[in-house]
Amino acid sequence: MQCYWGSPTNYNHIALKEIRRLDLQWTGDEVKYYDAIRLIAEQNKIELPDFVKTIIADKSKKR
Repeated sequence: MQCYWGSPTNYNHIALKEIRRLDLQWTGDEVKYYDAIRLIAEQNKIELPDFVKTIIADKSKKR
């Protein structure tokens, strides 16, 4: 299976679109990092997933 719905751990597309998903959990001491990131995103009026993607993209550019 190549679709996410048929094989969520090994897929090429979701509903015929090239898409990848990531589910993050913040537990224990990590929760403070989630709260900090969420606050910065809210202050900048950016949806949290978009903000996280921006952080990752910026770090990738600096490598």
